[in-house]
Parts: sequence; C-alpha cells; structure tokens
Amino acid sequence: MSIRCQWPAMKSLLFAGLLPLLIAGAPPGDIIAEADLRAHIAELASDAYQGRAPGTEGQTRTIGYIADQFSKAGLVSAATDRPWFQTVTLVERSVSASSAIFTRDGKPLALDPGQIALRGWQPLQAVRAASVVFFGYGISDALPDPSGAVVLLLRDTPQGSGEIPDFATRRNALLRGGAAAVIGIAGGETAFESLRRGYRRGGTALASAVTPGIDGVMTLEAASALFHSDGIDVAALVEEAGTPDYKGRAIGLEADLSVEMTLRRYDSFNVIGKVEGSAPEKGAVLVTGHWDHLGLCRSEGAADRICNGAVDNASGIALMIEVARKLRFGPQPVRDIYFVATTAEENGLLGARAFVERPAVPLDRIQAVLNVDTVALAPKGTPIAVIGRGGKLDAPIARAAAITGRAIDPDNEADEYLSRQDGAVFAEKGIPAVMLVSAFSDKPRLDAYLSSRYHGPDDELTDTTELGGAAEDATFHVVLARLLADPKEFSR
Repeated sequence: MSIRCQWPAMKSLLFAGLLPLLIAGAPPGDIIAEADLRAHIAELASDAYQGRAPGTEGQTRTIGYIADQFSKAGLVSAATDRPWFQTVTLVERSVSASSAIFTRDGKPLALDPGQIALRGWQPLQAVRAASVVFFGYGISDALPDPSGAVVLLLRDTPQGSGEIPDFATRRNALLRGGAAAVIGIAGGETAFESLRRGYRRGGTALASAVTPGIDGVMTLEAASALFHSDGIDVAALVEEAGTPDYKGRAIGLEADLSVEMTLRRYDSFNVIGKVEGSAPEKGAVLVTGHWDHLGLCRSEGAADRICNGAVDNASGIALMIEVARKLRFGPQPVRDIYFVATTAEENGLLGARAFVERPAVPLDRIQAVLNVDTVALAPKGTPIAVIGRGGKLDAPIARAAAITGRAIDPDNEADEYLSRQDGAVFAEKGIPAVMLVSAFSDKPRLDAYLSSRYHGPDDELTDTTELGGAAEDATFHVVLARLLADPKEFSR
C-alpha cells in the first residue's frame, strides 16, 4: 500500500495527539532502503560511465540515466531548453605560452618571468604599450576609468573592511569596464605558487563568464619591483589603498602582454524534474546534487584510469532519485519540489551557477535548497551534520529530526566545506540552503576517505561500501522536503 493511501489515517493520528508514536522513526512509507541506493550507485559508478566527466560519452550516458529514472519516479520535466535537460555551455582553456614586459621610458625592467602568470579567453591575445595603474582593492567609487589600462589589483581584502566582493568579482568588473588586463597581486609565495599551478593546469568556466582582456597573477615581490621603479613605498601604498575614497595611482610604466591559449567550447547539461505541488504559486523547494566526476583521471597505460566517483557523487544522485520517488508517490505537496542534478560541480559549482543565471523557477519563489553530496560513508545511527546551520532552516530541520528520531551533530566542524558545495551558490543569492549528511559528522571517517579514495580510481562501489547512514539521510530528506513544501510549516 502506498503512503498516499496511508496518509489520511496518519494525519488523524497526528491530530489526535499521538505524534510520539512516530518520533522513533519516519512513517513507514517514507523509509528508503540501502538496496535502493546501491542499485543506482552500481550503475552510475560502473566503468561504462567512464567517470562521468562533462563533455564526454560518459556524460551522455549519465544524463540519460538520470532523466530516465526521474521519469520512472513519476517526475515531470522542469527544464526550459528541452525535456529534462538545461544546457550549460562550458569553455575549457589552458595556457600554451605567455609573456609580460614592463618598460619605463622605453627601457624594460628586469623581472623574473616565473613571478607572473597570465591567461586569456581568446586563442591569441596581446596588449601593447598599455599604461599600468594600481587600483588597490578595486572597491572605491573614486577610481578612474580603467579603459585600456593594465590594472594591478590586491587579491586579499583589507582587515576590518567587512564584506566586499571576492577577487574574481572585482577583477571581472574591471575587465568588463574596459581594462586591457587585470593582474592580481598575491599575498605570499605559497598563495602565488598555488595560483600559478592553477593557471598552468588550465580550467573550465561557464561560457557566460567569458570576459574580454587578459587576467593574471604576480608575486608581491614582482609588484614591489614595479612600484620601487617609480619610487613608491609599497607599505604606504597598500595602507592608502584601504581608504574608502582611494583614487588609484598611475605607476609610470607601460606593459606589453601576450597570451596564447588552447580552448575547447562544449555543452553540458543539468537534469531537472519536479514533483508538482497543489499550489505552486506558494513557492518551490529544490533538492540538488551534482552528477559529474573526473572521468579518465590517470594517464594512458595506468592499471585503472577511471575515477568512478561512487561516493562522490553517484551516492548523492542515488539519494535524489529515491527521495523523488517517495515524494511523488506520497501525499501531494503544496509547493513544487524540484530535483536538479547539476553538471560541472567539480569545476567550480558551474552547473549550479548556470541554474541561478537561468533558473527553471524564479529565484524569489525558491523557499529552500537541500544539497546532497558524498553521502555513502557513515554507518546507520550516525548523527546528521548540518552544513549551513544557523539560519531559517534550523527549525524545520529540528522538526524532521524529531519525526525521524535522528540526532543532529552539535558542532559546526563540517562548515569548512560550506563554500565547496552547490548549496553555496544559492546561499549567495539569499536563499536558505543547507547540506545534511551523516558522513560529515564523522570527521575521522571523512578524513580517511578524503586522504585515500577521494578523487581517485579507488572511489568505487564494493561489498563493504557503507550505505546505512546514506539510507537514513535519504529518509530524512523525504520528511524534511515535505515539511518545507508546506507553507504552514515553513516560509522564508
């Protein structure tokens, strides 16, 4: 008998004051079994999916499987581009060669080329005889027009400045404002080396994020050499840059920059379905989780080249599919409940960012977001960690914990992963978003996974893969999503 048939009697029990009868566990029709999750993980983490990298044959197989499972679970397509799939256009880029020459009165300054890294968005980009200006942190309204200039920008934020945009936001605003190039000044050697390695490896971004001009990074030592050539005291300059009305400063230099890039543009896809609510005008709830992984992550000739991503994040997609099934065939929610399987999370939460740029449901209608990631680690009975605690969702989470008999991890250690998961993209827009995973409340177990199987060929489904906590987390999401979809229980 389905939960839809059981619900009227269950509701009568609740109104009769017999809620304690349900405290020890979720309603029977909401319970998700380990075997249900295992079947999906076994499929998605098999070698046939080649590690689920965006833009590969593994992608085609993955999104087809998810769309088919959403359909079988009774969901309706909620994508606007075509049934089930929202197109996410990506650009993969890597640097082939670059050079930077700074001159004063026609004479080049001696600068270690290893202390600067550049990249661009076109196969060939060059800047010739551009003036060099220092814009501090790039946040003052008194700064001049950056058009045509090479702008030097401090990457770190001033102490006591409160919340200011991150470096990428500040850099991109200057590039879109006409700067020929923006070069960030790294705070120390360790920071610069990490950034330079990233430039050398290349990366992937949303096509919509493509900016004109060249961006780069240089060491503080290299920047100091440029400033000293104009007799500028660096410490005084940095202190001055923190003032609210900083006007910037010309350095008296000209720059010749060039970059050669290798580019690949391709389409990937978010998979989007929904359980239709009885009153969709009252808002929507989102359940999100990324389907992508690293693909062929070892060189040709290696014994095992495939990063299968069983835990990260075939397990999260398995949870989504089964939660969707329970919610569709349970009592109809009041609000729509969307299920968004995102692409390119491993490249920087790009699928989630693409959804926010072109949402399938207006952002102001989204009441809450539940992100699921890396759930197949902890055994049954493990407390559930709340990543993003301290907001409007605390009360319904506590209510769901009471209904399901789950303990909530009391500390906030797991918040160190707050910005590394898709929910962060929605939180940036002011939408209540959390990630609820028992795996993140068991730090020794999580650390052991992160230091061994994580992002490697050994993240595979085996007979010993622990799914007890994942199954309890899945049931918890059924109960919580139903509460969030009820305006009498929650509204942001």
